[in-house]
Amino acid sequence: MFYFYFMKNSSILKFSILALIAVTFFGCEPDHTTITAVRINKIKIINYPILTGGSSWDDPLIGSTSGPDVSWAITGHENYSASAHFTDCTGSALEFTTTNNTALPVFLNDPNGTYVLSIWDIDGLDGSDFASSDDLMASVSFTPYSSGDTGTIYAQFEDSDLKVQIEFTYLFE
Repeated sequence: MFYFYFMKNSSILKFSILALIAVTFFGCEPDHTTITAVRINKIKIINYPILTGGSSWDDPLIGSTSGPDVSWAITGHENYSASAHFTDCTGSALEFTTTNNTALPVFLNDPNGTYVLSIWDIDGLDGSDFASSDDLMASVSFTPYSSGDTGTIYAQFEDSDLKVQIEFTYLFE
């Protein structure tokens, strides 16, 4: 009886065949588009303050002044800091990558959260600023994920004295 019903109602038969084809070729797997994390592969510091209040960042009591010794830190849901730095920087762009910085890649587990990237002058590396604390040079807030982004993108963030470009890779479940 079931067979005769389909034969008499050809539109139901056509719909059933199309549904069977759609399920066969496109499957019923769930759509894997929920972002779970963001991987930072590269941090490029394009612009940063070369002086602090008109003076060099590294201003020793004895010897000549030098440019800042630059490192970075990310704070937010998780906290990370560079395990490498650039010394005596002159204002040219600085690029922290997975090959020159063992702290990268970094995985941010709150893709829609707000993070702060800070750059620091590391003191005491070359005898300058002996016994002083590292100096915050500049910082910028950022949210790593923007709805609709996929794959790997380069995002640029800037604040008055700081311009950075970060390479993000989005990880979905």
